Amino acid sequence: MRLIPSARMSHFLVASLAVFAATAIADEEVPESPLIKLLKRLPDDRKPAIIERIGKGGKPAELRFLFDQAVAPGGLSATSRRKAVDALAEASITQKARPEGDLAPLAALFDPKTDASVRLAAIRLAGLWGVESLGGGLRDLASDKASPDPLRTAALDAMATLGGDANKTAISALTKLDQPVTVRALAVAALARLDAKAAAEPAVLVLKAATKGQDFAPMLAPFLDRKDATEALASAINQGDIPVDSARLALRAVYALGRSDATLVDVLSKAAKISNEVKPPGKAEVDSLVADVNKSGDAARGEQVFRRADLNCMKCHAVSGAAGGVGPELSSVGASSPVDYLINSLMVPDQAIKEEFVTKVVQTTDGRVYHGIVADKDDRRIVLREATGELRTIPTAEIDDSKDGGSLMPKGLVNFLTRAEFVDLLKYLSELGKPGPYAIHTVPTIQRWRLIKPVPDDLRQAVPDDDLFQKDVLAAETTRWTPAYALSSGSIPLADFSGIAESPVVFLQGEVNVTAAGPVAVSVGSADGIKAWVDEKSAPEGTTFVVELEPGIHKLTLRVDTAARKTLKVEVTKPSGSSAEFTVVGGR
Repeated sequence: MRLIPSARMSHFLVASLAVFAATAIADEEVPESPLIKLLKRLPDDRKPAIIERIGKGGKPAELRFLFDQAVAPGGLSATSRRKAVDALAEASITQKARPEGDLAPLAALFDPKTDASVRLAAIRLAGLWGVESLGGGLRDLASDKASPDPLRTAALDAMATLGGDANKTAISALTKLDQPVTVRALAVAALARLDAKAAAEPAVLVLKAATKGQDFAPMLAPFLDRKDATEALASAINQGDIPVDSARLALRAVYALGRSDATLVDVLSKAAKISNEVKPPGKAEVDSLVADVNKSGDAARGEQVFRRADLNCMKCHAVSGAAGGVGPELSSVGASSPVDYLINSLMVPDQAIKEEFVTKVVQTTDGRVYHGIVADKDDRRIVLREATGELRTIPTAEIDDSKDGGSLMPKGLVNFLTRAEFVDLLKYLSELGKPGPYAIHTVPTIQRWRLIKPVPDDLRQAVPDDDLFQKDVLAAETTRWTPAYALSSGSIPLADFSGIAESPVVFLQGEVNVTAAGPVAVSVGSADGIKAWVDEKSAPEGTTFVVELEPGIHKLTLRVDTAARKTLKVEVTKPSGSSAEFTVVGGR
């Protein structure tokens, strides 16, 4: 009997052969450029800097060597491999350069056993390079019901970049009503990059089927990148009679992307029954708000407003070093800014923008428009940090026009708030940095956490031993972790974390960057309902435990039973006589 392999099996065989081919290629002679010699000689922890240099200016032969190292089993560590794939993408975007020879061995990095971040980067690279032989594998990943959203998104984006009838047909199939609404939203985003008019009607159908709290930013972003696409979507929405709640979710997404396209905002505002007018407040209005803030404003309620998903404040702004990364850090804003300044900054964000937060609007030669803060720039490319925090690299050769833009902060933000909510938000901001519960921390406190979502049943039911912990928690793919942040005081809202994780038992992970070795003390306030690990080892029990840490990034992982305790605050300090030097890792 003759066995005919399925399409998916064929792609698996291609990937397997690619691993063999990559190993063989890696053993061949390569030009011994200074960068290659250096890369071969350096220990792994010093390779990323050289890899980055190759990405920014490497010759095709050097890119080939880097490529072969990246796809060969054991060629590089996971960290250096991800750096290598990113460097190859940088070379492709800014120099239009790629490795010499066959690029099909990239399929080796599609393997599920590959580190998740490397796998995602490799899938994107397949699109950038236009490796058509990998199209079948990408289509399999996009249509596989078991593919997590980040993987599916990367595959769909790569398919859109590759283009062609087969990829457009496969993407269009995933926008149909027989698919889950989350899958349809991702497919619409990919289709919008290929054919905005064809994507507009499926986008409206996704809006109509919105689930509570659904984030439409990924779906709407490609429409906002082109004026003709925005107009097509606005026209479809205008005729689509979408529900009020869906319109509000879509409008929230537009603001979260730092965009305020007038045509689309007008249509969505009308459907959402929200005014899109934002007038500068007069003196009487400002005085009235200041009086209400002082009389009835509640900072605790205001912090909850600030943390609301529909306002997206935390995507741009950090407090106590957590979240943000786009707009100004706000830990001391109340101590330095009077309430009337805060009112005007929120209601008319364009009127006073600090120089480092002035945005740039860049239009490319193919008609795309990007908006963000300049994160880096040289004669070959400009890198914009968009409102989502993502970095957008645009080659100088592809820039048709650029100009200064307004603030990334949405001008219609206050339209989502009641007056009482606005007053509470102002009260919270006005207290940040002042003595009291919102003062700047004097003791290092972990503010930025990651949560496993969802929590597997076996991890909920019992505390794992160290072996199971390493296998199911420490080695969990990056796509299983989602960001979550402590309150500005450092207290962790365990009920909120439990809701995010969809489990009464949560696994949360923070990081400490040690620059000088020595003992480090970790305080968890109470031992009730908690089990801790530092890196791969169980931590000593108790309200405060001390561990000896070497230089490097160390992970503190906690299993917390929220039924056994309601509050948690984690402080990291240096015991008396310790030589350790460290910082708590913050950011997004």
